[in-house]
Amino acid sequence: METKPHAAVLIGPFGRATVSLGTRAVVAHAHAEFNFLFQVEGAGTVFRVEREPLPLDSEHMIVLNPWTTHAKEENSGAPTLLLSLLIDPAWLEANVYGPAAGDGMFPCNSVRTTPALRSLVEKLVKSIHGIGPAHDERAHVELVRELVAAVSYAYAQKGPALRIGRVDSRVRRAIAYIQQHAANNPDLLTVAAHAGLSRSQFFARFKDSVGVTPQHYLDWVRLHLAVKMLAGSDMPLAEVAAQLGFYAPSHFTRFFAQHVAIPPSEFRRCLVA
Repeated sequence: METKPHAAVLIGPFGRATVSLGTRAVVAHAHAEFNFLFQVEGAGTVFRVEREPLPLDSEHMIVLNPWTTHAKEENSGAPTLLLSLLIDPAWLEANVYGPAAGDGMFPCNSVRTTPALRSLVEKLVKSIHGIGPAHDERAHVELVRELVAAVSYAYAQKGPALRIGRVDSRVRRAIAYIQQHAANNPDLLTVAAHAGLSRSQFFARFKDSVGVTPQHYLDWVRLHLAVKMLAGSDMPLAEVAAQLGFYAPSHFTRFFAQHVAIPPSEFRRCLVA
């Protein structure tokens, strides 16, 4: 495959598509979106999904339901050119899989990458990198839809309603507080007190209801805000960091790179117009 092996970020109504080249580890995290991970070129690598090591290579892709905790191990050798799709559940339901889409629709996190899927991956990556015929946003989104549909029809099963709709009132109160105060990086004990729960009750009920720890949820909300600021404004990185409650820009850069695999300056520079 003849691509330009560099980072590129496409943001659209579906969510986000990121092409990145590197060996960097990614810390354990989770998010509200479905995640599709493909090796495009270079060395294979390993992700830990709920602590289980899974390969990402020419024969295996990784599919993750919302709020599935995962991390990427640091490559021991050559870098990996990786495509990551973060797919909004509502978009997937409306444009791909219908009302059967749910947070448990993929029963297996490691699945085979067929030749047909690899061909769709290559088409999307080339399009994002501007290789071949000119593409506008609509064409990019259609290529994303084709790839997500192919993976879904091959490996998905009917899932239950999204877990976030089944949380109890106190956890809902905590979620609302986190969303309203995420830019201030709220202390989780303060969140627990606002929800009317002890520390142990808060962590147990939150994990049971949402599927991840309160810290992973808070990290996702703050990262979502960071992406929105980086993509939607020319605000200096130092100001972005300050508005998100980081004591220094370097702390923000480390947080962002540990979750996205590329630093915020490169993320902004590589946004596809």
